[in-house]
Amino acid sequence: MPTSRAADLFHPDRLVIDLDPPPGPFARVRRAAYIVRDALAEHGLASVPIATGSKGYHVVSAIRPSASTETLAVTVQKFAALLAAKHGEELTTVFRVAARGERVFVDWLRNNPIATVIAPYSLRARPRATVATPLTWTEIETTDPDAFGIGDLDRLLDRPDSLAELASAPSDTERFVAAVEGAFEASGLVFETFDRFRS
Repeated sequence: MPTSRAADLFHPDRLVIDLDPPPGPFARVRRAAYIVRDALAEHGLASVPIATGSKGYHVVSAIRPSASTETLAVTVQKFAALLAAKHGEELTTVFRVAARGERVFVDWLRNNPIATVIAPYSLRARPRATVATPLTWTEIETTDPDAFGIGDLDRLLDRPDSLAELASAPSDTERFVAAVEGAFEASGLVFETFDRFRS
């Protein structure tokens, strides 16, 4: 699914950070999710984690659809670069898997125009037909990204939905954009346009 709605495809109402860990225990990606949560909060965005049904988590913010897709894509790329610069031993924005080492990839690309993310409660083409599931920040501590399968779906749909609750009070997108722009300018980092065929 896209991060915007059919009525306004060019102004997203979701911001998604896709955390892609190296092989191994989920402790690294869990730690990365908390880092992203805290950084988003510092820049004015509340968020919830989603167990993707695969090997990582998505950290998702519900936002007011006031910024264009292009503006948000650039801003989230800068946000990811700031995180990787601050937590260089744990996080990276390096696209090539072989160059990441043991670091978690902070994938900002889900916010690019025409990009998509897995919809909540969608099934994965994996053993057990794993389910992408919104979590609370308390649950993430004991819930692996692939914890739930199709057999859990009825139970999952009967419980409170953290993402729906978050969407009832979307965050101020313009405040986030301004905060990230200010932090990026102060950091001395240089913005580089991403080209996946050269990265």
